[in-house]
Amino acid sequence: MNPDEAPPAYSRYPEEEPPGVSAISQGRPFIPSSRVHPVPVQTSFPSSPVSATPQRFPASWSLYRSTTSGVYHLGADGSPPLFAVSQTPNPSAGQPNLTLHDGPTADRPPLATGERHKTFTGGVHSVITLPGSGSGISPEEPLRTVVSWPHISYAFDVDVGAADPGDLGRLRRETFEWRHSAGPAVSLLGAASSGWKLIRTSPDPVPGVGSDAWHFTGGGEFSSDGKEIVAVWADSRRSPRPDEVMRFRFLGTGASGVLGERWAAMAVVSALRVWQQGEIARR
Repeated sequence: MNPDEAPPAYSRYPEEEPPGVSAISQGRPFIPSSRVHPVPVQTSFPSSPVSATPQRFPASWSLYRSTTSGVYHLGADGSPPLFAVSQTPNPSAGQPNLTLHDGPTADRPPLATGERHKTFTGGVHSVITLPGSGSGISPEEPLRTVVSWPHISYAFDVDVGAADPGDLGRLRRETFEWRHSAGPAVSLLGAASSGWKLIRTSPDPVPGVGSDAWHFTGGGEFSSDGKEIVAVWADSRRSPRPDEVMRFRFLGTGASGVLGERWAAMAVVSALRVWQQGEIARR
């Protein structure tokens, strides 16, 4: 498979979340069967944390296509648009650059950008540019393609923690991975029957959250290999709204805000880049 082609409609992880009643709908975490995997430590932040961290992005949002221009708008259902998403030609990369604007119109400054990596060196699929520089010397974070023939997923590393981005001592690099999924976490979006789930690979409390405040009790779903699902998205081209093209939801620790705004921006823009690539492949 050419890594730049649209991914297949299945996961490289054959055991999706087991079917049945969703943990989300029951207000409790889903624990995979210990017959297949050890029972995971529950890593989700409580659905109603004692001191929730404000977030720039809503917990659930959709992407809408403008009927008068090539600009897309990101916002919660029934609410005014919060962010504009535009695409600009990039002939050297072979795909247009994607820009998430810090406001509802395309003339607002960029909040984050995503573009195809020109050489695909080291399996890097895209380069995501985020606000600030994190713990490195560059604001750029690579989105890597992970191939296990014939399946494909996308992984990235990013600083997590709700501390001031300048306080690097309270941030930590963690790895996250977008995996294709047809499990209940995705199906509850009410969009396509399959989509993508974002896996947090670390089971540890987020930096800046004291052990007394961190409760491993509820709020999220888990993958079949025991990893917490912190976000999901799916195509919504069959939505009753003809302008709606994508639905996204933060889950568990991802919805609490404790992973930080830099992480949230990376989760959103990496999802938009995978969605954009799928749209390009369908043309």
